[in-house]
Amino acid sequence: MKNAKAFVAMLLAVLLAVSFAIPVFAATASTGVQVNSGSSTPPLVKCMWESTDSAPDAESGDPSHTSFVDPLLTQVAPNQGFQATTTVNFWAVVTDAAGIGNLANIYADVFYPASGITDPGANGSLKFEVQLTQVIANGPSSTALADFMAANAAHMVEINAATPTFAYPIGSSASQVGDIEEELIQGTANLYMGTYTFDNCELAGNYPVVVNAVNQQNVHGTLGDTLQWLPLTAAAFDFNAVNYGSVAIGVDKQINGDYTWQTPIGANPATIENTGNTYLQMTVKQDDMGLGSTQVNGVTTWNVYYDARMGDGSLGGFPNSGIVTYQPNVTTTLPQILKLCSLDKIDFSITVVKDPSTGTNHSYSGTMTLGAVCSSGPALEGTEYMIGTSAPTATVTAP
Repeated sequence: MKNAKAFVAMLLAVLLAVSFAIPVFAATASTGVQVNSGSSTPPLVKCMWESTDSAPDAESGDPSHTSFVDPLLTQVAPNQGFQATTTVNFWAVVTDAAGIGNLANIYADVFYPASGITDPGANGSLKFEVQLTQVIANGPSSTALADFMAANAAHMVEINAATPTFAYPIGSSASQVGDIEEELIQGTANLYMGTYTFDNCELAGNYPVVVNAVNQQNVHGTLGDTLQWLPLTAAAFDFNAVNYGSVAIGVDKQINGDYTWQTPIGANPATIENTGNTYLQMTVKQDDMGLGSTQVNGVTTWNVYYDARMGDGSLGGFPNSGIVTYQPNVTTTLPQILKLCSLDKIDFSITVVKDPSTGTNHSYSGTMTLGAVCSSGPALEGTEYMIGTSAPTATVTAP
């Protein structure tokens, strides 16, 4: 009997303990869902930007991020060199009202500048398209969040006006930046990135960029900005000497260049390459090589003058109309305009009007200075070697 009473007491104790573990209240919440079929809310491209090199906040044209002017948010500086390339990265934070799993495709369209491109039909048309893929992964210490925060701190990010405001972290004032940070942390928005290689066969200018986000219902959301492909005017030459040889007084002596790129640089027939991303005109200056000048009736004239031309020198279809005559110590710009990713020959000539030395067979030497200036075009001179299709073959000069 005692054992039975003990068992009942223990049972009551267990039941009593269990009864205290039962909640004394309950909460309910209504639920709902809408399945999209055939139409939906467009995805939201919350922000976008471009960068160079491997860092999300690298900007080769403005490394200190001090000269940006909205909407020219990213300045990309080309690398100097024939057919040289520069890597550009395209970034976007995207979400969708139906969930990020509803996103099907993210890509960036890059368009030709509205003006300045001389290719027929190119102005304002689509230049290329870049596929963007997700940057892994989201979270407080994620690459995605860190990349966005770095680019935003560098004033490189274009934020969509439709992005709502949110106070993140807790206690901060509400902002669109806070909303993007919060969504990246919570995984309700993703960061996407794609890469394209610009090259110096693409003319400097302001290239519009539009990020397209497409969901499973084929509804598009877009956001755009402008990428500034900064101008670089540069030329390379395959010669470092012009020997006019033996000349007669008053007789023009021409030294022809050629269309062959020779290495190493030396006393080769003269050739020029466009190693920048602008159309260019060549400049030249020569000293008098010690031939001096003569004064007649108070008028000083040089005892030597020069001629130069790029290519065949024709302008407007008239042969030799582009030959330029210049005096010593005067920087002269040749009229021919060199195309992008192209090379051409250069011809030089000399006329010695008077030899100030007595006797016969005198030798003189001097210095020639070469350069290049930017030109707006149209560029009609030179043989083009567009990247991906062909390239000039360098001929090695025998020692």
